Amino acid sequence: MKLSEIAASLTHALDRSRPGPIGLDLGLERLSMVQLKNRGRATRVCAATSLGLEGKLESGRDLKRVMREAFKLRAFRGRRVVTALPADDVKLMVLNYELEQGHDEPSVILNLVEERTGSLDERVVDYVSIRKLSEKEREHSALVAVAREEAVIDYLELLRSAGLKVEALEIAPIAVRRLVMAVAEDSRRENALVLHLGPRHSHLTVLWGRRLILYRELEFDQNEMIERVCGSLDMSPETAARLLNQHGVAADGAADGAEIGQTLRQILQPCFGSVAEQADNARVYTASRTRGESVDAVYLLGPIARWPGVDQLLHELLHIPVRILDPLEQLGGEPDVDPSPGTAADLALATGLALRGMEGP
Repeated sequence: MKLSEIAASLTHALDRSRPGPIGLDLGLERLSMVQLKNRGRATRVCAATSLGLEGKLESGRDLKRVMREAFKLRAFRGRRVVTALPADDVKLMVLNYELEQGHDEPSVILNLVEERTGSLDERVVDYVSIRKLSEKEREHSALVAVAREEAVIDYLELLRSAGLKVEALEIAPIAVRRLVMAVAEDSRRENALVLHLGPRHSHLTVLWGRRLILYRELEFDQNEMIERVCGSLDMSPETAARLLNQHGVAADGAADGAEIGQTLRQILQPCFGSVAEQADNARVYTASRTRGESVDAVYLLGPIARWPGVDQLLHELLHIPVRILDPLEQLGGEPDVDPSPGTAADLALATGLALRGMEGP
Protein backbone atom coordinates (compact mmCIF):
# COMPACT_ATOMS: atom_id res chain seq x y z
CA MET A 1 0.00 0.00 0.00
CA LYS A 2 1.29 3.45 -0.86
CA LEU A 3 1.97 6.01 1.87
CA SER A 4 -0.78 8.24 0.45
CA GLU A 5 -3.26 5.36 0.69
CA ILE A 6 -2.22 4.64 4.30
CA ALA A 7 -2.62 8.31 5.18
CA ALA A 8 -6.05 8.43 3.55
CA SER A 9 -7.11 5.29 5.41
CA LEU A 10 -5.95 6.69 8.76
CA THR A 11 -7.70 10.00 8.08
CA HIS A 12 -10.93 8.17 7.24
CA ALA A 13 -10.69 6.12 10.44
CA LEU A 14 -10.04 9.27 12.47
CA ASP A 15 -13.02 11.06 10.90
CA ARG A 16 -15.30 8.11 11.73
CA SER A 17 -14.17 8.18 15.38
CA ARG A 18 -15.11 11.84 15.78
CA PRO A 19 -18.61 12.79 16.93
CA GLY A 20 -20.94 14.00 14.20
CA PRO A 21 -22.92 17.25 14.22
CA ILE A 22 -25.31 17.87 17.09
CA GLY A 23 -28.96 17.17 16.33
CA LEU A 24 -30.81 20.18 17.75
CA ASP A 25 -34.57 20.24 18.32
CA LEU A 26 -35.76 23.62 19.62
CA GLY A 27 -39.39 23.29 20.68
CA LEU A 28 -41.91 25.40 22.54
CA GLU A 29 -41.12 23.84 25.91
CA ARG A 30 -37.75 22.10 25.57
CA LEU A 31 -34.37 22.19 23.90
CA SER A 32 -33.24 18.66 23.00
CA MET A 33 -29.76 17.85 21.75
CA VAL A 34 -28.14 14.58 20.68
CA GLN A 35 -24.67 13.84 19.34
CA LEU A 36 -23.66 10.52 17.79
CA LYS A 37 -20.40 8.68 17.29
CA ASN A 38 -19.42 5.67 15.20
CA ARG A 39 -18.24 2.64 17.16
CA GLY A 40 -17.06 0.06 14.68
CA ARG A 41 -20.05 -0.54 12.42
CA ALA A 42 -22.52 0.77 14.98
CA THR A 43 -23.64 4.34 15.62
CA ARG A 44 -24.07 5.18 19.29
CA VAL A 45 -25.22 8.16 21.31
CA CYS A 46 -22.25 9.93 22.91
CA ALA A 47 -24.09 12.95 24.36
CA ALA A 48 -27.77 13.72 24.93
CA THR A 49 -29.89 16.12 26.94
CA SER A 50 -33.38 17.60 26.97
CA LEU A 51 -33.77 20.83 28.94
CA GLY A 52 -37.04 22.53 29.86
CA LEU A 53 -37.43 26.14 28.73
CA GLU A 54 -39.04 28.82 30.85
CA GLY A 55 -40.21 30.70 27.76
CA LYS A 56 -39.47 31.31 24.10
CA LEU A 57 -35.82 32.05 23.39
CA GLU A 58 -35.81 35.52 21.88
CA SER A 59 -32.11 36.06 21.27
CA GLY A 60 -28.83 34.32 20.62
CA ARG A 61 -27.80 35.32 24.13
CA ASP A 62 -30.74 33.39 25.60
CA LEU A 63 -29.93 30.33 23.49
CA LYS A 64 -26.23 30.56 24.32
CA ARG A 65 -27.11 30.53 28.02
CA VAL A 66 -29.16 27.33 27.66
CA MET A 67 -26.50 25.77 25.42
CA ARG A 68 -23.87 26.55 28.05
CA GLU A 69 -25.93 24.61 30.58
CA ALA A 70 -26.25 21.67 28.15
CA PHE A 71 -22.50 21.61 27.50
CA LYS A 72 -21.83 21.59 31.24
CA LEU A 73 -24.13 18.62 31.73
CA ARG A 74 -22.99 16.53 28.76
CA ALA A 75 -19.83 16.05 26.74
CA PHE A 76 -20.98 17.70 23.51
CA ARG A 77 -18.19 18.54 21.11
CA GLY A 78 -18.09 21.19 18.41
CA ARG A 79 -20.66 23.73 17.27
CA ARG A 80 -21.98 22.10 14.09
CA VAL A 81 -25.70 21.35 14.20
CA VAL A 82 -28.42 19.76 12.09
CA THR A 83 -31.83 21.11 12.97
CA ALA A 84 -35.45 21.59 11.87
CA LEU A 85 -37.58 24.70 11.95
CA PRO A 86 -39.78 25.00 15.07
CA ALA A 87 -43.26 23.61 14.40
CA ASP A 88 -44.87 27.05 14.69
CA ASP A 89 -42.72 28.38 11.83
CA VAL A 90 -43.40 25.75 9.18
CA LYS A 91 -46.53 24.46 7.46
CA LEU A 92 -46.49 20.84 6.33
CA MET A 93 -48.95 19.66 3.70
CA VAL A 94 -49.51 16.71 1.41
CA LEU A 95 -49.98 17.43 -2.29
CA ASN A 96 -51.26 14.92 -4.84
CA TYR A 97 -50.39 15.57 -8.46
CA GLU A 98 -49.98 14.00 -11.87
CA LEU A 99 -46.67 14.33 -13.62
CA GLU A 100 -47.11 14.48 -17.36
CA GLN A 101 -44.24 13.32 -19.51
CA GLY A 102 -41.77 16.14 -19.99
CA HIS A 103 -43.07 18.21 -17.07
CA ASP A 104 -40.66 19.39 -14.39
CA GLU A 105 -41.63 18.03 -10.94
CA PRO A 106 -40.39 21.01 -8.83
CA SER A 107 -42.34 23.43 -11.04
CA VAL A 108 -45.52 21.33 -10.74
CA ILE A 109 -45.20 21.26 -6.94
CA LEU A 110 -44.48 24.99 -6.66
CA ASN A 111 -47.54 25.78 -8.79
CA LEU A 112 -49.72 23.62 -6.54
CA VAL A 113 -48.32 25.21 -3.39
CA GLU A 114 -49.03 28.66 -4.83
CA GLU A 115 -52.62 27.66 -5.66
CA ARG A 116 -53.16 26.52 -2.07
CA THR A 117 -51.28 29.19 -0.10
CA GLY A 118 -51.09 32.21 -2.39
CA SER A 119 -48.02 34.00 -3.62
CA LEU A 120 -44.69 32.32 -2.90
CA ASP A 121 -42.87 35.63 -2.70
CA GLU A 122 -40.73 35.63 0.43
CA ARG A 123 -41.55 31.96 1.09
CA VAL A 124 -39.22 28.98 1.32
CA VAL A 125 -40.47 25.65 -0.03
CA ASP A 126 -38.99 22.15 0.36
CA TYR A 127 -40.52 18.77 -0.40
CA VAL A 128 -39.95 15.03 -0.38
CA SER A 129 -41.81 12.36 -2.33
CA ILE A 130 -43.97 10.25 -0.01
CA ARG A 131 -45.58 7.83 -2.42
CA LYS A 132 -45.20 6.63 -5.97
CA LEU A 133 -47.97 4.17 -6.77
CA SER A 134 -46.32 2.76 -9.86
CA GLU A 135 -43.50 3.63 -12.20
CA LYS A 136 -46.05 3.47 -15.03
CA GLU A 137 -48.61 5.74 -13.38
CA ARG A 138 -48.58 9.52 -13.37
CA GLU A 139 -50.05 9.97 -9.90
CA HIS A 140 -47.65 11.13 -7.19
CA SER A 141 -47.72 12.60 -3.70
CA ALA A 142 -45.25 14.80 -1.84
CA LEU A 143 -44.81 16.05 1.70
CA VAL A 144 -44.21 19.78 1.30
CA ALA A 145 -42.81 22.21 3.87
CA VAL A 146 -43.59 25.92 3.47
CA ALA A 147 -42.15 28.67 5.66
CA ARG A 148 -41.85 32.40 5.57
CA GLU A 149 -38.40 33.43 4.43
CA GLU A 150 -38.20 35.83 7.36
CA ALA A 151 -38.89 33.02 9.85
CA VAL A 152 -36.15 30.86 8.31
CA ILE A 153 -33.64 33.70 8.38
CA ASP A 154 -34.57 34.62 11.97
CA TYR A 155 -34.13 31.02 13.13
CA LEU A 156 -30.79 30.60 11.39
CA GLU A 157 -29.64 33.96 12.77
CA LEU A 158 -30.69 32.88 16.28
CA LEU A 159 -28.48 29.81 16.00
CA ARG A 160 -25.60 31.74 14.38
CA SER A 161 -25.63 34.40 17.08
CA ALA A 162 -25.41 31.60 19.68
CA GLY A 163 -22.16 30.47 18.06
CA LEU A 164 -23.62 27.51 16.16
CA LYS A 165 -22.95 26.48 12.56
CA VAL A 166 -25.98 24.99 10.79
CA GLU A 167 -25.00 22.18 8.43
CA ALA A 168 -28.52 21.25 7.34
CA LEU A 169 -32.15 22.27 7.86
CA GLU A 170 -34.34 19.16 7.84
CA ILE A 171 -38.06 18.37 7.49
CA ALA A 172 -38.94 16.87 10.88
CA PRO A 173 -40.87 13.73 9.72
CA ILE A 174 -37.95 12.82 7.44
CA ALA A 175 -35.55 12.97 10.39
CA VAL A 176 -37.87 10.68 12.36
CA ARG A 177 -38.01 8.28 9.41
CA ARG A 178 -34.22 8.11 9.48
CA LEU A 179 -34.27 7.16 13.17
CA VAL A 180 -36.91 4.46 12.71
CA MET A 181 -34.85 2.96 9.92
CA ALA A 182 -31.77 2.98 12.17
CA VAL A 183 -33.44 1.28 15.15
CA ALA A 184 -35.50 -1.32 13.27
CA GLU A 185 -34.14 -4.83 13.41
CA ASP A 186 -34.56 -5.02 9.65
CA SER A 187 -35.18 -1.49 8.33
CA ARG A 188 -35.99 -2.84 4.88
CA ARG A 189 -38.96 -4.77 6.19
CA GLU A 190 -40.39 -3.13 9.32
CA ASN A 191 -43.47 -1.06 8.58
CA ALA A 192 -44.35 1.42 11.28
CA LEU A 193 -46.93 4.04 12.18
CA VAL A 194 -45.30 6.96 14.01
CA LEU A 195 -47.30 9.25 16.30
CA HIS A 196 -45.57 12.55 17.04
CA LEU A 197 -47.58 14.05 19.92
CA GLY A 198 -46.59 17.65 20.53
CA PRO A 199 -47.98 20.47 22.68
CA ARG A 200 -49.69 22.29 19.79
CA HIS A 201 -48.83 20.30 16.67
CA SER A 202 -49.26 16.54 16.32
CA HIS A 203 -49.09 14.29 13.26
CA LEU A 204 -48.76 10.71 12.16
CA THR A 205 -46.65 9.15 9.46
CA VAL A 206 -46.65 5.65 7.99
CA LEU A 207 -43.24 4.26 7.06
CA TRP A 208 -43.17 1.33 4.66
CA GLY A 209 -39.64 0.04 4.93
CA ARG A 210 -37.53 2.92 3.66
CA ARG A 211 -40.47 4.82 2.16
CA LEU A 212 -42.69 7.39 3.81
CA ILE A 213 -46.10 6.63 2.32
CA LEU A 214 -48.49 8.68 4.47
CA TYR A 215 -48.49 11.91 6.46
CA ARG A 216 -51.50 13.33 8.30
CA GLU A 217 -51.97 16.07 10.87
CA LEU A 218 -53.73 14.88 14.03
CA GLU A 219 -56.63 16.56 15.76
CA PHE A 220 -54.99 16.37 19.16
CA ASP A 221 -54.50 19.31 21.52
CA GLN A 222 -52.54 19.20 24.77
CA ASN A 223 -54.25 22.38 26.00
CA GLU A 224 -57.66 20.75 25.56
CA MET A 225 -56.56 17.81 27.68
CA ILE A 226 -55.21 20.07 30.41
CA GLU A 227 -58.50 22.01 30.37
CA ARG A 228 -60.42 18.73 30.74
CA VAL A 229 -58.37 17.86 33.81
CA CYS A 230 -58.83 21.36 35.24
CA GLY A 231 -62.59 21.22 34.74
CA SER A 232 -62.96 17.73 36.17
CA LEU A 233 -60.71 18.18 39.20
CA ASP A 234 -61.12 21.94 39.79
CA MET A 235 -57.42 22.80 39.68
CA SER A 236 -55.08 25.26 37.96
CA PRO A 237 -53.48 24.48 34.56
CA GLU A 238 -50.06 24.42 36.23
CA THR A 239 -51.17 21.78 38.73
CA ALA A 240 -52.86 19.72 36.01
CA ALA A 241 -49.71 19.81 33.84
CA ARG A 242 -47.57 18.76 36.81
CA LEU A 243 -49.86 15.81 37.59
CA LEU A 244 -49.82 14.67 33.96
CA ASN A 245 -46.03 14.81 33.79
CA GLN A 246 -45.70 12.92 37.08
CA HIS A 247 -48.52 10.36 36.90
CA GLY A 248 -49.72 10.47 33.29
CA VAL A 249 -52.47 7.99 32.51
CA ALA A 250 -50.83 4.97 34.09
CA ALA A 251 -53.31 2.43 35.47
CA ASP A 252 -50.75 0.86 37.79
CA GLY A 253 -47.73 2.04 39.75
CA ALA A 254 -47.00 3.02 43.33
CA ALA A 255 -49.99 2.89 45.65
CA ASP A 256 -49.99 6.64 46.26
CA GLY A 257 -49.90 7.46 42.55
CA ALA A 258 -51.94 4.67 41.00
CA GLU A 259 -55.29 6.25 41.92
CA ILE A 260 -54.23 9.59 40.40
CA GLY A 261 -53.10 7.94 37.16
CA GLN A 262 -56.34 5.97 36.91
CA THR A 263 -58.40 9.12 37.46
CA LEU A 264 -56.49 11.02 34.78
CA ARG A 265 -56.87 8.07 32.41
CA GLN A 266 -60.67 8.10 32.83
CA ILE A 267 -60.77 11.84 32.15
CA LEU A 268 -58.53 11.75 29.08
CA GLN A 269 -59.46 8.42 27.51
CA PRO A 270 -61.79 10.13 24.98
CA CYS A 271 -58.88 12.29 23.75
CA PHE A 272 -56.63 9.29 23.26
CA GLY A 273 -59.57 7.39 21.78
CA SER A 274 -59.69 10.07 19.09
CA VAL A 275 -55.97 9.58 18.37
CA ALA A 276 -56.51 5.82 18.15
CA GLU A 277 -59.41 6.33 15.74
CA GLN A 278 -57.26 8.51 13.48
CA ALA A 279 -54.45 5.94 13.65
CA ASP A 280 -56.90 3.16 12.76
CA ASN A 281 -58.09 5.17 9.74
CA ALA A 282 -54.47 5.48 8.63
CA ARG A 283 -54.00 1.73 9.02
CA VAL A 284 -57.10 1.05 6.91
CA TYR A 285 -55.82 3.41 4.22
CA THR A 286 -52.40 1.74 4.33
CA ALA A 287 -53.97 -1.69 3.93
CA SER A 288 -55.90 -0.42 0.89
CA ARG A 289 -52.63 0.64 -0.76
CA THR A 290 -50.58 -2.43 0.18
CA ARG A 291 -52.83 -5.35 -0.75
CA GLY A 292 -54.09 -5.80 2.79
CA GLU A 293 -50.79 -5.59 4.65
CA SER A 294 -50.60 -3.56 7.85
CA VAL A 295 -47.99 -1.89 10.04
CA ASP A 296 -45.89 -3.95 12.44
CA ALA A 297 -45.69 -1.45 15.30
CA VAL A 298 -46.56 2.03 16.51
CA TYR A 299 -43.81 4.38 17.71
CA LEU A 300 -44.45 7.36 19.99
CA LEU A 301 -42.42 10.53 20.40
CA GLY A 302 -42.90 14.08 21.57
CA PRO A 303 -43.78 15.68 24.94
CA ILE A 304 -47.13 13.88 25.36
CA ALA A 305 -45.41 10.52 24.90
CA ARG A 306 -43.41 11.37 28.03
CA TRP A 307 -46.51 11.00 30.22
CA PRO A 308 -46.47 7.65 32.06
CA GLY A 309 -48.89 5.09 30.67
CA VAL A 310 -49.55 6.69 27.27
CA ASP A 311 -47.95 3.77 25.42
CA GLN A 312 -49.96 1.20 27.42
CA LEU A 313 -53.23 3.07 26.88
CA LEU A 314 -52.73 3.35 23.12
CA HIS A 315 -51.72 -0.32 22.98
CA GLU A 316 -55.05 -1.22 24.58
CA LEU A 317 -56.93 0.99 22.12
CA LEU A 318 -55.04 -0.06 18.97
CA HIS A 319 -54.36 -3.76 19.76
CA ILE A 320 -50.88 -3.51 18.22
CA PRO A 321 -47.43 -3.14 19.84
CA VAL A 322 -46.87 0.49 20.89
CA ARG A 323 -43.51 1.68 22.16
CA ILE A 324 -41.69 4.90 22.93
CA LEU A 325 -39.13 5.78 20.28
CA ASP A 326 -36.17 5.72 22.68
CA PRO A 327 -32.84 6.30 20.88
CA LEU A 328 -30.75 5.54 23.99
CA GLU A 329 -32.32 2.12 24.43
CA GLN A 330 -32.43 1.25 20.74
CA LEU A 331 -29.13 2.74 19.51
CA GLY A 332 -27.19 2.43 22.74
CA GLY A 333 -25.17 5.13 24.44
CA GLU A 334 -21.81 5.80 26.01
CA PRO A 335 -21.51 4.97 29.74
CA ASP A 336 -21.78 8.64 30.80
CA VAL A 337 -24.95 9.33 28.79
CA ASP A 338 -27.71 9.61 31.36
CA PRO A 339 -30.27 12.32 30.55
CA SER A 340 -33.15 13.16 32.85
CA PRO A 341 -35.59 10.28 33.43
CA GLY A 342 -38.60 10.25 31.13
CA THR A 343 -37.08 12.37 28.37
CA ALA A 344 -36.47 9.57 25.85
CA ALA A 345 -39.42 10.61 23.68
CA ASP A 346 -38.06 14.18 23.59
CA LEU A 347 -34.72 12.96 22.17
CA ALA A 348 -36.13 11.10 19.16
CA LEU A 349 -36.34 14.02 16.71
CA ALA A 350 -32.94 15.35 17.78
CA THR A 351 -31.45 11.89 17.18
CA GLY A 352 -32.96 11.67 13.71
CA LEU A 353 -31.45 15.08 12.97
CA ALA A 354 -28.07 13.93 14.26
CA LEU A 355 -28.25 10.88 11.99
CA ARG A 356 -28.59 13.20 8.99
CA GLY A 357 -25.14 14.53 9.87
CA MET A 358 -23.69 11.03 10.20
CA GLU A 359 -25.19 9.46 7.09
CA GLY A 360 -25.84 12.35 4.74
CA PRO A 361 -29.21 13.32 3.20
